[in-house]
Amino acid sequence: MNKTGKMVIPYAYQTVGDFSDGRIVVSKNDKYGVIDRTGKTIVPFKFSWLDDYYEGLARYNTLSIA
Repeated sequence: MNKTGKMVIPYAYQTVGDFSDGRIVVSKNDKYGVIDRTGKTIVPFKFSWLDDYYEGLARYNTLSIA
């Protein structure tokens, strides 16, 4: 929800990070990916962990922890 109360990201994600350069890190089904402001997936949901973007880069992990 934005500052005016408008829903900008649907309730389809387990976690939602902060917008950075028009991108936001989100997770669903225990995998992380990246969407844009329209909700379009721009990085596939394949990461076991993905940090928020900073200066155009994001730290990630693809290893599964059992």
